[in-house]
Amino acid sequence: LHALLHAQLDALLHAHEQRLHALLHALLDTLLHAHEQRLDALLHAHEQRLHALLHALLDAHEQRLDALLHAHEQRLHALLHAHEQRLDALLHAHEQRLHALLDALLHAHEQR
Repeated sequence: LHALLHAQLDALLHAHEQRLHALLHALLDTLLHAHEQRLDALLHAHEQRLHALLHALLDAHEQRLDALLHAHEQRLHALLHAHEQRLDALLHAHEQRLHALLDALLHAHEQR
């Protein structure tokens, strides 16, 4: 009788151990799946934030580059205008000298 009870207890214990092992395995799988889903959601949220941040940075840099380009265009336009004025003044001065020289040559030629 003692041996029979012992064998039944061993069988029950073994069955409970197997059932407990299966339950723990299922619980761990469920927890692992839940954590994987949570990590996927966090990763997706971080990717979206990073994407938004990169777009904001890109927009800010584009605006800054546009402003710099506009400033350089204005400077170049001002430099070009200043050089045109200088060239006009030089041309006018040379025209006056040439005119004076031609007048002097004409006057010398008339006196001969």
